[in-house]
Amino acid sequence: PHFCALRANLFMEELWKDYTRPAIIHKRRFTFSVPGDKRLHLTSVRDMGRIAARIFRQPDLARLNAITVASDVKTPAMMAESFGADFKRDRIFFWVSKFLAPELYTIIRFYTTSESDVDIAQLRDDLGPDCFTSFDDFLAETNWFDNSRTYGNLATDPLKVAAPAR
Repeated sequence: PHFCALRANLFMEELWKDYTRPAIIHKRRFTFSVPGDKRLHLTSVRDMGRIAARIFRQPDLARLNAITVASDVKTPAMMAESFGADFKRDRIFFWVSKFLAPELYTIIRFYTTSESDVDIAQLRDDLGPDCFTSFDDFLAETNWFDNSRTYGNLATDPLKVAAPAR
Protein backbone atom coordinates (compact mmCIF):
# COMPACT_ATOMS: atom_id res chain seq x y z
CA PRO A 1 0.00 0.00 0.00
CA HIS A 2 1.07 3.52 -0.75
CA PHE A 3 0.74 6.56 1.47
CA CYS A 4 0.80 10.19 0.48
CA ALA A 5 -0.05 13.02 2.86
CA LEU A 6 -1.52 16.22 1.40
CA ARG A 7 -0.81 19.37 3.40
CA ALA A 8 -2.44 22.72 2.83
CA ASN A 9 -1.46 26.08 4.31
CA LEU A 10 -4.43 28.36 3.65
CA PHE A 11 -7.63 27.27 1.98
CA MET A 12 -9.06 29.99 -0.23
CA GLU A 13 -12.54 29.06 1.02
CA GLU A 14 -11.60 30.42 4.46
CA LEU A 15 -11.87 33.91 2.99
CA TRP A 16 -15.59 33.27 2.37
CA LYS A 17 -16.32 33.02 6.10
CA ASP A 18 -18.67 35.53 7.71
CA TYR A 19 -15.87 37.16 9.69
CA THR A 20 -13.81 37.93 6.55
CA ARG A 21 -15.82 38.38 3.36
CA PRO A 22 -18.43 41.01 4.35
CA ALA A 23 -15.79 43.61 5.26
CA ILE A 24 -13.98 42.98 1.99
CA ILE A 25 -17.16 43.22 -0.08
CA HIS A 26 -18.88 46.12 1.71
CA LYS A 27 -16.02 48.18 3.15
CA ARG A 28 -13.44 47.34 0.48
CA ARG A 29 -10.95 46.55 3.23
CA PHE A 30 -9.06 43.30 3.71
CA THR A 31 -7.93 43.18 7.33
CA PHE A 32 -5.57 40.33 8.14
CA SER A 33 -3.18 39.66 11.02
CA VAL A 34 -0.33 38.73 8.70
CA PRO A 35 2.16 41.26 7.26
CA GLY A 36 1.16 42.55 3.84
CA ASP A 37 4.33 41.25 2.21
CA LYS A 38 4.26 37.72 3.68
CA ARG A 39 3.97 35.07 0.98
CA LEU A 40 1.00 32.77 1.63
CA HIS A 41 0.50 29.42 -0.05
CA LEU A 42 -3.13 29.18 -1.14
CA THR A 43 -5.16 26.22 -2.32
CA SER A 44 -8.80 25.33 -2.69
CA VAL A 45 -10.66 22.37 -1.26
CA ARG A 46 -11.54 21.36 -4.82
CA ASP A 47 -7.86 21.35 -5.78
CA MET A 48 -7.05 19.07 -2.84
CA GLY A 49 -9.78 16.70 -4.05
CA ARG A 50 -8.42 16.79 -7.60
CA ILE A 51 -4.93 15.99 -6.35
CA ALA A 52 -6.16 13.13 -4.15
CA ALA A 53 -8.11 11.71 -7.11
CA ARG A 54 -5.04 12.00 -9.35
CA ILE A 55 -2.95 10.07 -6.81
CA PHE A 56 -5.62 7.34 -6.54
CA ARG A 57 -5.70 7.04 -10.34
CA GLN A 58 -1.90 7.12 -10.61
CA PRO A 59 -0.53 5.30 -7.53
CA ASP A 60 3.06 5.93 -8.68
CA LEU A 61 2.53 9.54 -7.56
CA ALA A 62 2.39 8.29 -3.96
CA ARG A 63 6.19 8.16 -4.24
CA LEU A 64 6.03 11.84 -3.31
CA ASN A 65 5.08 10.70 0.26
CA ALA A 66 4.02 14.16 1.43
CA ILE A 67 2.93 17.09 -0.69
CA THR A 68 2.56 20.62 0.56
CA VAL A 69 -0.12 21.80 -1.83
CA ALA A 70 -0.19 25.33 -3.14
CA SER A 71 -2.29 26.36 -6.09
CA ASP A 72 -1.07 29.95 -5.91
CA VAL A 73 1.24 32.13 -3.83
CA LYS A 74 0.16 35.66 -2.94
CA THR A 75 0.84 38.17 -0.21
CA PRO A 76 -2.10 39.64 1.73
CA ALA A 77 -1.49 42.92 -0.12
CA MET A 78 -1.74 41.10 -3.47
CA MET A 79 -4.91 39.35 -2.31
CA ALA A 80 -6.41 42.72 -1.35
CA GLU A 81 -5.61 43.98 -4.83
CA SER A 82 -7.46 40.99 -6.31
CA PHE A 83 -10.42 41.85 -4.08
CA GLY A 84 -10.28 45.49 -5.20
CA ALA A 85 -9.77 46.39 -1.54
CA ASP A 86 -7.26 48.13 0.70
CA PHE A 87 -5.08 45.98 2.94
CA LYS A 88 -4.75 46.66 6.66
CA ARG A 89 -2.68 44.58 9.04
CA ASP A 90 -4.41 44.02 12.38
CA ARG A 91 -1.70 43.60 14.99
CA ILE A 92 -4.08 44.16 17.92
CA PHE A 93 -6.25 41.18 16.99
CA PHE A 94 -3.13 39.03 16.72
CA TRP A 95 -2.18 39.74 20.35
CA VAL A 96 -5.73 39.67 21.71
CA SER A 97 -6.27 36.26 20.08
CA LYS A 98 -3.28 34.93 22.04
CA PHE A 99 -5.39 35.14 25.18
CA LEU A 100 -8.98 34.91 23.94
CA ALA A 101 -8.61 32.50 21.02
CA PRO A 102 -5.36 30.53 21.44
CA GLU A 103 -6.11 28.15 18.54
CA LEU A 104 -6.62 31.07 16.18
CA TYR A 105 -3.46 32.70 17.52
CA THR A 106 -1.54 29.50 16.68
CA ILE A 107 -2.86 29.57 13.10
CA ILE A 108 -2.03 33.25 12.63
CA ARG A 109 1.43 32.68 14.08
CA PHE A 110 1.95 29.82 11.62
CA TYR A 111 1.05 32.07 8.68
CA THR A 112 3.29 34.83 10.03
CA THR A 113 6.35 32.68 10.72
CA SER A 114 6.11 29.87 8.15
CA GLU A 115 9.12 29.64 5.87
CA SER A 116 7.43 27.07 3.67
CA ASP A 117 8.32 27.42 0.03
CA VAL A 118 6.40 25.38 -2.50
CA ASP A 119 7.61 24.90 -6.04
CA ILE A 120 4.27 25.32 -7.80
CA ALA A 121 5.81 24.74 -11.24
CA GLN A 122 7.15 21.37 -10.04
CA LEU A 123 3.77 20.46 -8.53
CA ARG A 124 2.10 21.23 -11.86
CA ASP A 125 4.66 19.07 -13.65
CA ASP A 126 4.19 16.19 -11.18
CA LEU A 127 0.39 16.30 -10.89
CA GLY A 128 -0.83 18.13 -13.98
CA PRO A 129 -1.91 21.76 -14.40
CA ASP A 130 -5.62 20.86 -14.25
CA CYS A 131 -5.30 20.16 -10.51
CA PHE A 132 -4.61 23.80 -9.61
CA THR A 133 -6.72 26.95 -9.49
CA SER A 134 -5.14 30.39 -9.24
CA PHE A 135 -6.48 32.78 -6.62
CA ASP A 136 -7.96 35.10 -9.24
CA ASP A 137 -9.63 32.17 -11.03
CA PHE A 138 -11.02 30.99 -7.68
CA LEU A 139 -12.61 34.40 -7.11
CA ALA A 140 -14.17 34.30 -10.58
CA GLU A 141 -15.33 30.68 -10.35
CA THR A 142 -16.97 31.16 -6.95
CA ASN A 143 -18.67 34.42 -7.96
CA TRP A 144 -16.85 36.21 -5.15
CA PHE A 145 -18.48 39.59 -5.80
CA ASP A 146 -22.07 38.24 -5.88
CA ASN A 147 -23.57 39.49 -2.59
CA SER A 148 -26.28 36.83 -2.67
CA ARG A 149 -23.71 34.05 -2.25
CA THR A 150 -22.53 32.91 1.16
CA TYR A 151 -20.05 30.46 2.62
CA GLY A 152 -23.03 28.19 3.26
CA ASN A 153 -24.03 27.94 -0.39
CA LEU A 154 -20.47 27.89 -1.70
CA ALA A 155 -20.41 24.09 -1.68
CA THR A 156 -23.94 23.56 -2.99
CA ASP A 157 -24.29 26.08 -5.82
CA PRO A 158 -22.69 25.22 -9.14
CA LEU A 159 -19.43 26.96 -9.93
CA LYS A 160 -18.64 28.71 -13.21
CA VAL A 161 -16.07 26.07 -14.14
CA ALA A 162 -16.27 22.85 -16.10
CA ALA A 163 -15.07 19.59 -14.59
CA PRO A 164 -11.36 18.96 -15.18
CA ALA A 165 -10.32 16.79 -18.11
CA ARG A 166 -9.58 13.16 -17.33
